[in-house]
Amino acid sequence: MALYAAQCAFFERIAHPLSDPGGGGYSRLQGVTFWPPPKEALTAAAALVSDPATSRYGADDGLLELRQALVAKLAADNGIRGADVMVTAGANQAFTNVVLALCDAGDDVVLFAPYYFNHMMALQMTNVNAVLGQRRSDYQLGRWQ
Repeated sequence: MALYAAQCAFFERIAHPLSDPGGGGYSRLQGVTFWPPPKEALTAAAALVSDPATSRYGADDGLLELRQALVAKLAADNGIRGADVMVTAGANQAFTNVVLALCDAGDDVVLFAPYYFNHMMALQMTNVNAVLGQRRSDYQLGRWQ
């Protein structure tokens, strides 16, 4: 949480004023930034390196503290009560968790190309049949407005 707090402090102090339309710019490119990480974030990350909790896999359903905060947010801001949430490290883990939760061995699941090879592996390791769906070669998603 210290790293998150340092990142938030950095954004409020530095990035937020720069992100206003008339106030210049700030790189938000994923993994391709001109500027190094903020000193506060580097300091917080260095402190966390020695914490054993940051160097091991966590529960499949995510960090309890984060899940509780999301459930509280859903109740307070969205009126959704009694919800249970899962937080994954990424799309591949989320897909695997969905397969484990919803599919039985022998079930069929349609994959449309292009798909992540990890999605195929998730189906294979659970003995779920991958059915490759067909799509028109000239199909494109609609343009964002």
